[in-house]
Amino acid sequence: MAEEVTYPRYRWFLLLMAWALLCLTAYNNTMQNVRYDLREAPPIGLGLTTTEFYLCIVASALAPIVVNVLSGLLTDRIGAKRVILYGAIVTVFGAMLRVAATGFIDLFIYCIIMGVGLGTLSGNVPKLVGQWFPVRQVYLGIALFSTSLGIGPFLALSTGAMFPSYFVGFLVMGGLLAVMCVVWAIWAKDRPKEYLEFGKPIVGVSYKESLLTVIKSKAVWLVLLSFALVAAVVAAWVGGIPLFLVETKGVSKGVAGIVISLSVVGYTIGIVLWAWVAEKVGRMKPVYVVCMVLSGATGLLTFILAPGIGMWVIGIFPGLFMGAGPPLIMQMPLRLKGIGTRYAGAAVGLVTSFSAIMAFTMLPYMFTPLWNTLGAFYASTFLCVSLWAAGALFLMAPEVGRKYIMRMLKEAEQATPAS
Repeated sequence: MAEEVTYPRYRWFLLLMAWALLCLTAYNNTMQNVRYDLREAPPIGLGLTTTEFYLCIVASALAPIVVNVLSGLLTDRIGAKRVILYGAIVTVFGAMLRVAATGFIDLFIYCIIMGVGLGTLSGNVPKLVGQWFPVRQVYLGIALFSTSLGIGPFLALSTGAMFPSYFVGFLVMGGLLAVMCVVWAIWAKDRPKEYLEFGKPIVGVSYKESLLTVIKSKAVWLVLLSFALVAAVVAAWVGGIPLFLVETKGVSKGVAGIVISLSVVGYTIGIVLWAWVAEKVGRMKPVYVVCMVLSGATGLLTFILAPGIGMWVIGIFPGLFMGAGPPLIMQMPLRLKGIGTRYAGAAVGLVTSFSAIMAFTMLPYMFTPLWNTLGAFYASTFLCVSLWAAGALFLMAPEVGRKYIMRMLKEAEQATPAS
């Protein structure tokens, strides 16, 4: 198509802008995890209890529960650029308003507002990748973009506590996010409306058509449930395990943050590594399932071996294997029969909405009650089993790896009469 020649290099610049926008959004969201001064009494902090501290960490998952589906439908209708921009602007307001918080309730509300951008970005960039990248590069585009979900939290966990106060940290990083919003507004582009996929436009899709197509897909629901469990464990691991290690294993606050940062480094590496491995193997299901099994097992081992040397040796692996989740799941709607780029906004929106529900509920309402009633070991085992269940659900989904895509393309070429 003509569009493939018009912007051959621009797609990488677009991906870089989206990556930076999500990276800064993730940083703003995750830096709260290590701002323990929020638990101090005023005027140093806000006097948050442990439960309130955790609720504020996961509050940003509340907005995406509703926003992701709506923004996905809107993206199928008007394109991704404007939807992402609107979400990012709302996120900036939420991030900056946190500096004015006087207690748990208003901070919790501002964190919910901040979650709007986290949902619109992660849910709609896959559609941009489907528009701008050829089929053979979709895995790479999504994998590179998804590294922002690792690098942003890693930088936040490792440097978020270095600001002299949570007030300064929120103000500085919120300002940087605002600058990136301006960059996106100026240079980001959607594909021209004339761009087609299998003879159909990828924008201008009615809300009813998008929603009905997606909710009728059994494969989407299997992927949705699998990713919801993975996303919830990621949120619990990054948001709750630092304090968990401090209070159950006697690990110092600084060391706990570094240990989980190792997992985030592994997560970032895993996002690219397992996307590449799955592409080379030609199948996604075995790679994903093995990674979820190993992620759960090594996560449990990290807790068991803490605070000894084993914690440091194993610490990178839970995240490394967990990193298979985002790039493989986010490719699925683009590759699933009957979904593709045309309905990718609604499909990914639905997937990420349910993942937001689980991300919000698992840490304060599943993990913490288990910790308080049955003990730390059972709470850790619960995270392990959740990842194993995610692998089992994905195993029931259709295989849409590279070999499947190549077969479909070959069949399409053979079905097209020679000109």
